[in-house]
Parts: sequence; structure tokens; C-alpha cells
Amino acid sequence: MSIQKTLQSKKALTSYIRASKNKHIRSIAESMNISVEELKGWLEYHDLLDAVILFNAPEKELGELLTGFRKDRKVLRPYEIDFYLDGLRLGVDFNGTYWHSSEFRTPYYHQEKALMALSNGVKLYQIFEYEWSKKDIVLAGIQRLAGVLPRLSVKEVREIDRNAAITFLHFNTLSYEDFDLAIGCFSDDLCAIMTFKGNVLTNYAEIYNKTVLDGFKRAFDYFRSKYTLDKITAFNDLAKPLYEFSGFSPDGVTEPELVWFKNTVLTPEKKAFLLRGSKLSEEETLKKLEYKKLYTSGKVRLISD
Repeated sequence: MSIQKTLQSKKALTSYIRASKNKHIRSIAESMNISVEELKGWLEYHDLLDAVILFNAPEKELGELLTGFRKDRKVLRPYEIDFYLDGLRLGVDFNGTYWHSSEFRTPYYHQEKALMALSNGVKLYQIFEYEWSKKDIVLAGIQRLAGVLPRLSVKEVREIDRNAAITFLHFNTLSYEDFDLAIGCFSDDLCAIMTFKGNVLTNYAEIYNKTVLDGFKRAFDYFRSKYTLDKITAFNDLAKPLYEFSGFSPDGVTEPELVWFKNTVLTPEKKAFLLRGSKLSEEETLKKLEYKKLYTSGKVRLISD
């Protein structure tokens, strides 16, 4: 039977997959001498995606760690959730940089999915493959949303120096924004920080493997008691809805952020390209440097009440 006829027949394609020693989609596509994209299209048409291995090693590792989670195609139809726990309405997506790059996903794909989850009461935690280098922080984020992290109480709140704040953010967050002022919450040690740049709340983060009771409120109340700015703007990552910004109201969403990457690792070249200008277009620069691009989920903009 020809490859084309095999692809057109669900029964024949199923038999071909079962006979393949390596069930990864790329290996099967190579054996059929077709592109991964064409094979994936036929697998979707026949509802056979579960018959092949789509994920890479990190996603497989994540799946082995998420006991009780299952793939779901109904809760956010037409979107699929990679790992879903119905009792907590908690979903986890692993966004591999290959399938989730701009070659396969529209700029608003991740944002639209995140907003749909938000409107349906689903806590959706989107992991991008380039974040897996901080695996412990990623996994703790899922535990935070599940409500199973140990809890700490705040004993003291005070301003802290920039170096201490940067060190805390580096070891307890996946990324962070610049700031001028940092406020720390202490149990016995520093357990949470809130940072500001002017009237913008740029970061709130807790020690990655603990939940800090009233940490956000205590830090923000301290800021309000010391500074008299009228309205404060904050941003909550749609991909990581880890904290409730009490005292703030939604005020729209930002555009999805465009990031550049190569071999699943983020590059600093995008910022340099934008700053210095270039005779080459963005697409020409990406091709020359062999980089790809991906759009994140963006953020919810919030204004203090």
C-alpha cells in the first residue's frame, strides 16, 4: 500500500504505527518520508494523536510526576489540556518550543486559551519548554495552585536592598521585571517580596516551595503606609495565575510577548536587535541567526482599588 493510501485510511495508519519500533511522531514521519506537520494533520483527522509520542523528554517527565492528571479535550473545547485534574479544576500545559512556536501557533493562541480557562474557572498553568531549566520552581507552581505547599506566617515587613531582592527573585521565580523599591516579608527568613518601579507593582513572589499567608496583603499595606501614590498598576501573568492580587481590579490584558529562542533556550538577541536597529528585517535576522520565535500568553493588567 502506498504511503498516501496509508495516511488516508485510519485502519492502515493505525497498523503502520503499531508496527513501528519508534513511536515518536518525528521517527514515523521520517520513515514515511513526509513532514511532521503532514503526519500530525492526518493523525488529527483520524483522532490518532494518542497513538504516537508527541512530547519530548521534559513533558514525559512531567507526566510521570503528575499523578492523577489526565489529558482532557472537553473542558476548554476546542482546546486540549495536556494534564487535567478534575477535582481541583487544575490544568497544566507543557508548551514545547517546536509545536508552540509561531510556525504552528498564532500570536494569540496561548492568550486565548488562558482567557478561556479563566472565564471557565479553570486554573491553567502553562509551562514553556525554555522554563524547564528551573524545574523545581515550575513544579512548585503546580503545587501552589493545588494548595498543597507548606504555609508560613509573616512576622515582619520592611524594605530590603536591591541585591537581596534580586537574589531572592533569581532563586524563586522563572523571570522578573526591573524595580526601584523592594519590600520584604519575613518569617524567620525572607519569605516573600514585592517590588515597585514608580507606581507600577513589578513583582510579587514568595519562596518557591512555601505559601506565605497574607504575604501580598502585608507587603502592599506596608507600601501604602509609606508612600502616597494614588493608583498602582500591576500585571499578573496569564500563564502563571499563582497569586490573587487582592485590592486590585482587572483593566484589560497586554499583548502576548514575543520571545526568541534557539534549541529550546531563550536568547538575549531580540532585545539587542530592537535596541540597535538593523538593516535586516526581523524575519531575515531570525533566519540568519537560526532562531525561532514564540508568543507567550501576555498578562492581565490590574489597577488598585
